[in-house]
Amino acid sequence: MAAEEAAEESDAAADLRALERDVGGLALDDAGDGEDDDADSLGSVDDEETPADATLSLEMVCAKNLPPDSLRDEAEDAESLASAVERLEHVRLDRCGLVSLLPLPGDGGGDPASTASESSAGPDSVNATTAHALSCRQTPLLLGSLRNVSSLYLQKNRLVSLGGAVCAETTPKLRFLALSDNALNDTTRDDDSKQQQHPLRGLETLPRLMYLDCSGNVNLESVASLLSTLPSSIAFCDFSHCALSVSDAYRPALIASYDALKQVDGVPVTSLERREARALLGDEGEDGDEEESELELDGDGD
Repeated sequence: MAAEEAAEESDAAADLRALERDVGGLALDDAGDGEDDDADSLGSVDDEETPADATLSLEMVCAKNLPPDSLRDEAEDAESLASAVERLEHVRLDRCGLVSLLPLPGDGGGDPASTASESSAGPDSVNATTAHALSCRQTPLLLGSLRNVSSLYLQKNRLVSLGGAVCAETTPKLRFLALSDNALNDTTRDDDSKQQQHPLRGLETLPRLMYLDCSGNVNLESVASLLSTLPSSIAFCDFSHCALSVSDAYRPALIASYDALKQVDGVPVTSLERREARALLGDEGEDGDEEESELELDGDGD
């Protein structure tokens, strides 16, 4: 049994290294820290500075992810910059003061789905739209313009919710998502509908998402609602230092619900643990469901 668990840990580590290579060579353990030299060269905000509240804009994406010379070169036309942004596969937007990935009222734009439809209409139409936005510099940018992104770094911002902006229609190739140390809150309610919307809604539609880091979001509390927002492809997730992680149901519920999971909060998932989790949460019928809910409430109340 010990040999089997050691082999599983080795396999998980190998998969993690492979994912690291695939998403741009940045160490996954450092994804929430962003202290590498590359981050400085891409215009990351100094830790001693507090950026103003911001929404996603084309200027922000260019400043963080394109070479400085391309932004200073007046000969570089807007359409060329727009095309460069649309080709990005690895996007750093950490420490930007982001409070929303969607336009605020009065900023223009639209919902993620309609934006994605515009993006899929063809490169010419997308470039024209984005080039016009670039001429305004502060015009909001929606994630539908980043359809090629496979890794997205959003840690250390002020996001309370993704607002459904990260989904299969806007970022269909996304494999890696860093959201640590934001303000994600699963107890807030939508002002219009008065219905609770999970801050991670939309992720469940992503067909390729393997790695999700939400550590340090202390207001994520509900295990049950979390289970409806993760895609079946998820292999590595981290919710440490979130309120829900103290629930007795948290780890076994995730392991029993997602067959692809290899690691939770940095701890490998073993075959024995998976069997025990399924026995605890999968074979109890309605009574078992009620017991899981009670464990979740006990955890949330600690």
